Amino acid sequence: MEEAAFREADVVVLGGGPAGSTCASALAACGFSVILAERRLSGGDKLCGGCLSAKTLRLLAEELDLSAAALAAEGLLEAVSERFAFAYGLGDSFEERIDPPLHFVHRGRYDAFLRERSRRLGVVVTEATALHVDPSSGTVRLAGGGFLRGRFLVGADGTQGPSRKPLAAVLPEDNRRPSAFALQAVIPRPAWPEGPDHPFLFWNIPPGGYGWLFPGRTRLLAGLGGEGKPSSWSRYPALLRDLLRRVGAPPPTPGTFRGAFVPLAGERRKGSLQIPSGKERLLLVGDAAGFVHPVTGEGVFYAHLSGLCAARSIAAALTERANPLERYETSLAGMHAEFARTTRAKCWLHLPLGPLGKSLFRAAFRLGGASFVRAVHWGAPFIPEE
Repeated sequence: MEEAAFREADVVVLGGGPAGSTCASALAACGFSVILAERRLSGGDKLCGGCLSAKTLRLLAEELDLSAAALAAEGLLEAVSERFAFAYGLGDSFEERIDPPLHFVHRGRYDAFLRERSRRLGVVVTEATALHVDPSSGTVRLAGGGFLRGRFLVGADGTQGPSRKPLAAVLPEDNRRPSAFALQAVIPRPAWPEGPDHPFLFWNIPPGGYGWLFPGRTRLLAGLGGEGKPSSWSRYPALLRDLLRRVGAPPPTPGTFRGAFVPLAGERRKGSLQIPSGKERLLLVGDAAGFVHPVTGEGVFYAHLSGLCAARSIAAALTERANPLERYETSLAGMHAEFARTTRAKCWLHLPLGPLGKSLFRAAFRLGGASFVRAVHWGAPFIPEE
């Protein structure tokens, strides 16, 4: 192994989504050298509704100096909606207003914008695929030869990336396999110009999950996701076609369905902090750490949050010799508590309601469901002090 094969920095970040870019930008702004390695810099998209909740917009504005107006000026906003519709199964829907409005972005363009922002702050952004991560030495082996080495590593490479592998041994056997799956179709706006301009949620389609239809100026996103065994996920394409017929959408063209495993932090951690979010020189953020809301599936906010927390924990380790993993877990304690609460409550939200399900769901939503949605929308930011 020749020394020339190495590229070194204070921190190497694997993955250029919201979690990785937020972490890299925050560290670069503090004066540390950072390499951000992303598998594919051009093109591509992710299975994500692209919804930015109020708490996400607040974090972006307060911590990253990115307002909703700035996102709009960059052409990143697909839609802004002051109302949303709910339905139980594929039954009749009813609408509610929401304030502040929901914002939707195109995830491919949003991620590219965040990477470019990090590059302008001094991050070295490179297209590279990691094959193996060594937390003890801070070394990453790349496809095609070459290595990256950092005093610390940040794994932001998703549910199937190599950063998760060093922690596999500490996960309970039941949690080493994916427990949730999502499927999504993209509908170009010109193919459905009369499509809705506000989001729809279809509760308990599939059982134990929900379906969605999200608006956009260039496209609409229809999908569904839920927990269960892999054998149940084979029904998702038929369920999604039924959902599209229900809302009057045009038939999906071949090849438009895209599936992905969904990490569930509440399930992975079982309400405990005993399963770490890192090891030695490595911290995991975003999807790689399983930071997705156990009920709503929201991930963008927790990606930004964990990226910011990881950056501040590593900055403290580089300057004060603090324990980065211990500090990181402490900074995320509020998030873990929220996930544990919602995981315990989740079984009540998906009770089979029988023939009266639609009526009972509407009554229950009128009593407390709208408040639940607004609580999730606003949330508690859990932003740590610098």
